[in-house]
Amino acid sequence: MAGRPAVGSSGALLAPWTGGIRGRQTMDGTRHVLVVDDEDDFVDMMRVLLELERFQVSSSSSAPSAVRRVCDGLAPDIVLLDFRMPVLDGGDALRRMRSCGLSSPAILVSGTRDIRDQAVLHGFDAWVQKPFDFGTLLGAIDHCLGSA
Repeated sequence: MAGRPAVGSSGALLAPWTGGIRGRQTMDGTRHVLVVDDEDDFVDMMRVLLELERFQVSSSSSAPSAVRRVCDGLAPDIVLLDFRMPVLDGGDALRRMRSCGLSSPAILVSGTRDIRDQAVLHGFDAWVQKPFDFGTLLGAIDHCLGSA
């Protein structure tokens, strides 16, 4: 994993094929995930993998853009946020989303070394350290949505 302070990190994601068999459906339709990360490749990969798991995916490559979208009415079932992003970090982005009425769970997905401390400090519902196995992320999503 390589990273630069306030810029983000890059690394590998171990993502075994799960075949999209989990069928994450509600009575109203597919669960909606908002992915926020300044690394476009990571966002694209998350979109593909989550869509294979039958999630609807919205994404943003900047925290300010994601905050704006939520404040304008985007209502995801869960939010996946990186921590170290330019302009606005994931913790401040979550705080601003919450002030606009977001009540959905949020997972901190980051390569930062103090991820647990940051997640607790900023009120995230769960955290997943990069790089990670995709099954680990799905487990965190299932846990959060099960308690949502």
